[in-house]
Amino acid sequence: MYIKNELSLFKVNLKSLLVNQRIGRIPYIFGCLFISIQKILIYIMILGCFSDNFDYQHIGLITSQIIAIIAYSILIIFRLHDIGKSIVNIIYIVGIYIIIHLFWGMELSFTSIVNTFLYSALYPIDGIIIYILPIMFLGIFPCTEMKNKFGLGNSDDIVGNTIITYGNSKFIFRLNKELIDKIFEYTWNVLFSRFADIQGRSTREEFILGILGGRVLISILMYSFIAIVIFIYQHYPLLYIPKWGLLVPYIWPLIAFITLSIRRLHDSMLSGIWLIGLIIPYVNVYVLYHLLLKASWRVK
Repeated sequence: MYIKNELSLFKVNLKSLLVNQRIGRIPYIFGCLFISIQKILIYIMILGCFSDNFDYQHIGLITSQIIAIIAYSILIIFRLHDIGKSIVNIIYIVGIYIIIHLFWGMELSFTSIVNTFLYSALYPIDGIIIYILPIMFLGIFPCTEMKNKFGLGNSDDIVGNTIITYGNSKFIFRLNKELIDKIFEYTWNVLFSRFADIQGRSTREEFILGILGGRVLISILMYSFIAIVIFIYQHYPLLYIPKWGLLVPYIWPLIAFITLSIRRLHDSMLSGIWLIGLIIPYVNVYVLYHLLLKASWRVK
């Protein structure tokens, strides 16, 4: 029944992406920044994995470039929709790229444009301005609060005939007694009381503080565990403790953080299946935004 519900919600999420084709300033900037960062990380990984094969390097880098451009294009189109503009207006973005292209001293020809494309693929750090530019250009436009043909304003969603809205729960880091109490409470929830809960919801605050508190607690326990193992080896050298035994304590927090992430996705109106997207390049930007920034949903 649980898997069936998750699959059903996942299908609703996919339909929602087609129905609500708008994106606000904050998720737009978040998406563009993280795609740029991830493109550089993928560049480093490809160079490391194919250090002895330049052909594979080039194929991998060009493929990453194409996928990144598709991801940027989707963000730009959704951002244009949010300010009430149609996809036709993307021609202005292309015009800005051409101006930069000419500013760099390149010729306005097919060969020159292809060379620029390949250069920014093979040297993404040098060509990062190409990907930061949409943030500077479209990120400054205010959102249109009114409903238009591309969806609802204020980041609201339409699910069937139901309007889903998201709260403005602000998370402000202030180190005081109340925050410390929350860290202890959320750490207990994550690692103990809600360890196996994969059907409920967890707020953005619980997710962030639970991860931080849980990580600190696990680090303390791991250092203590290692100290005990070293003590045992020093006094009882004949006692065999397998090396993989050190990995066992990590299984518990790993499961706890996975279930916490599933509950957090539920709280941002996503299926837990989206957790798989964390290992898929560029899709993980969408998932990370909902884990870290998206507020809790409620029926309007």
